[in-house]
Amino acid sequence: DQHLVQDALVLGIADDLEQALKHISLGDPVHKGVQVIYDGVISLLMRKGVERIAAEGQPFDPHYHEAVALVSSHEAGVPDMHVVAVTLPGYTFSDRVLRPAKVIVAKQEG
Repeated sequence: DQHLVQDALVLGIADDLEQALKHISLGDPVHKGVQVIYDGVISLLMRKGVERIAAEGQPFDPHYHEAVALVSSHEAGVPDMHVVAVTLPGYTFSDRVLRPAKVIVAKQEG
């Protein structure tokens, strides 16, 4: 479907902009420009009905989350099988997962 391809391209652009924002200091005027573009891309996705998957602090759900790493739940201070951090956001559209969130999950040792 052409729209899914377009959405995937826009998601990639949003990912790149989000990563750029993490590497540009807040005081840099470029940060504000990139932020405006990022906000516009996210707004476009939301208007089309694309929603970001809630992940951080949530129980791990393999329908919406893809585990890319495990950490000790004790060290992370997070309950067993809960998401510690998101490495790449996931998105849904009309209750369909466009892309699962790539996450780091807490796992109880032993």
